[in-house]
Amino acid sequence: MRHRKIALLLALIILVQLIWMPQASMSSDSRILPLASPIYVNGTVTNNTGGAPVGGANITFFNASTGAYLASTVTNDAGFYNITLGSGTYNISAKAQDYYTTWIRNVSLGANARQDLVIFEIPGRIEGTVDDSVHPLSGVVVNITYVPVNKTAQEGLNGITGAGGHFTLENITAGSYTLEITAAGYPAEQRSISVVWNTTSTIGIHLAGATMRGTVKDDRGSPLSAAVSVDNGSAWFNTTSGTDGIYSVSGLRAGQYNITVTKSGYVSYENLSLSVAAGETIWENGTLFGGKLAGNVTDNAGRKIGDASVRLTKSGI
Repeated sequence: MRHRKIALLLALIILVQLIWMPQASMSSDSRILPLASPIYVNGTVTNNTGGAPVGGANITFFNASTGAYLASTVTNDAGFYNITLGSGTYNISAKAQDYYTTWIRNVSLGANARQDLVIFEIPGRIEGTVDDSVHPLSGVVVNITYVPVNKTAQEGLNGITGAGGHFTLENITAGSYTLEITAAGYPAEQRSISVVWNTTSTIGIHLAGATMRGTVKDDRGSPLSAAVSVDNGSAWFNTTSGTDGIYSVSGLRAGQYNITVTKSGYVSYENLSLSVAAGETIWENGTLFGGKLAGNVTDNAGRKIGDASVRLTKSGI
């Protein structure tokens, strides 16, 4: 009897399993959702200045509703990309070196979609300083124009030097340029410079200005090495004449100047009214009078007198 009960219990368990298992399998299968059909999206990335293809650009797709990252790819040398996605609405970004990141949003893509993109280069800039070979020059006008004659000169790209003679020109398209430098009291000058995307090009500009030269001699006509100082009240230029007596001071802005020549044992030479024009060379020679005066002070009997005061004055010169 006991064995019969056990057999009936086992049969009942098997029957329950046969009835329950198909239902569980059907319930599990009903939770599987069908996948969206894949689509193929492609396009070309070009720049905004001439439509040239941009290779190596990263193209990234995000869910337009949630912002979640979905997929990305990179353009080839021809600027072309190809990617497999599901149908939907996307936000797309394109980013490349020396270019701003470009976004297009809420783009609905279906089968065989094509999405071209245009990205914008990051402009270059020019930084530099202007001086007269000795002192930095503030308030100097600096502007640029294209060197190639087949290009239109950019307008509004100019600056004024500030403290230390420093200037900056922003938002410049890559290319070759001529810098034009205009400073009151100096001849206008030009410099060539190249600008690259997303790069700062630097330049130091030294304005030649006017020059003052001359020869320093003593009253017997022999050359002297002496200290020479030239100033206009706000700028000073100091030099020393050579053993041949010749000195030269350059980088002078047009205006009125003073010159002082000094040497120990000689009377200083000064000229306080020298006029210098922009870019010219003027000559100013200096003669220093000096030497020694020795002798004895005696009374009318020929006796030497000690502690006598001797005063030397210059006249007729």
